[in-house]
Amino acid sequence: MFTADYQSDDQKILFIMSYIRGSNRVNQWKENYYAKYADPVTGAFALPPLAQFSAEFDAAFEPIEEKQKTNDDLFDIKQDKKSIDDFNIKFDNLVGKTRLNRQQCDPLFVTMYKRAIRPALVTHIINIVPPVITLTEWMKQALINENNYNTFIKGQGNDKKKPQWRAKAPNTSTTAAPRDPNAMEIEGWCFNCKEKGHLSSNCPKRKKKPAKGKTRKADTTEEGTSTAHIEEAEEDTDDDSDGATAIEEAVNAIRVLKVKNPSFLAQILDDQDFE
Repeated sequence: MFTADYQSDDQKILFIMSYIRGSNRVNQWKENYYAKYADPVTGAFALPPLAQFSAEFDAAFEPIEEKQKTNDDLFDIKQDKKSIDDFNIKFDNLVGKTRLNRQQCDPLFVTMYKRAIRPALVTHIINIVPPVITLTEWMKQALINENNYNTFIKGQGNDKKKPQWRAKAPNTSTTAAPRDPNAMEIEGWCFNCKEKGHLSSNCPKRKKKPAKGKTRKADTTEEGTSTAHIEEAEEDTDDDSDGATAIEEAVNAIRVLKVKNPSFLAQILDDQDFE
């Protein structure tokens, strides 16, 4: 319909604009568009191609839901574990989807970028002299700092010292040190068998000394004489055993006093009765 009347792009654009009406926002956009492409002196229009008009129209009146989603994504985006290179690409795409003037809104984008990248990167960049201002500069410095950090970490990994192996120290726990006789007596060790739990005077492994000067005569002819010799030998053996035990106990007592109470031992030794 009316194909022959609207051949040029200017005519088509003006025809479309004649049907644009609605809210104050729509009417304001229409007036601004006319003023943008109208000659201020003659008032004649120098309109752009129809394709450019369509792109500008879509940018101004895109669906609200899609535009809001883009804004939300830009506000919520975080670098997290992504590399700064991948993050910069994603952030830049979202900035483009907002269809905002990048130069005019650059301070806003820088603020959102600082909120999104890792705090360590922000700390490094804000200390740079002269200060980093534009979003492009922030993206560049963030990439440089992360690459430098990754290079440093790799260098640290290569410089790690190899473990040094040393020969194991010999185990000396199994070698028994010579025991102090005085300590053995205090701890209840036997001097005879070197076992714990009894004294040498009560040692079951203690050997009895044979009787001196007395022998048993097996070939005696007189029964009374033979019996007398045997009984006399046994009595002498018991006497020797008791004497040896008494001496050993006295020695043990002296050793104990020497460790526990040497002053008392010295007092005893000085006593005339002890001599």
